[in-house]
Amino acid sequence: MENWSNGFRGYFPVAEAESEYINWKLPVLDRMVEGRAATPNLNSKCIQELINAASHLMSAKPKESKARVTVLLDWPDIFSSEICVFLDEEYFHNFFNHNNEYQIWTLQEDVANLNEKFSLNIPEAMEIKEYATQLFDEGVEYSGFIWVIGELG
Repeated sequence: MENWSNGFRGYFPVAEAESEYINWKLPVLDRMVEGRAATPNLNSKCIQELINAASHLMSAKPKESKARVTVLLDWPDIFSSEICVFLDEEYFHNFFNHNNEYQIWTLQEDVANLNEKFSLNIPEAMEIKEYATQLFDEGVEYSGFIWVIGELG
């Protein structure tokens, strides 16, 4: 994981003409971060490396770029977590409006202390927003949280 996140040092993606975002999924097997084999320490390490990779992207971002670098941390489904570089400002703002028959995201006023919960080191330049999530799939409801960490302001 550390080699993966360090691969983002000095790198910022070049946007394709019609791209609204670019993303990178967590580069591990789902069994490593979910289920019986998952451990709190390994989950924390994977989350920290997502944050580190996003921090490297933020550092390499050209000054004139209006892109927003974020980590979308999905809990308890950590395997779905990703780094997302939003290239289009309107798409960025609309992305968080999930209120339909398939899913509802509700912005939380109080944000969980992720540093404490997962023993993370989140750079001061990164903001955090927390959403309670409800997903509806063939009559089954799944609940969880999405923390958005990064350039949000």
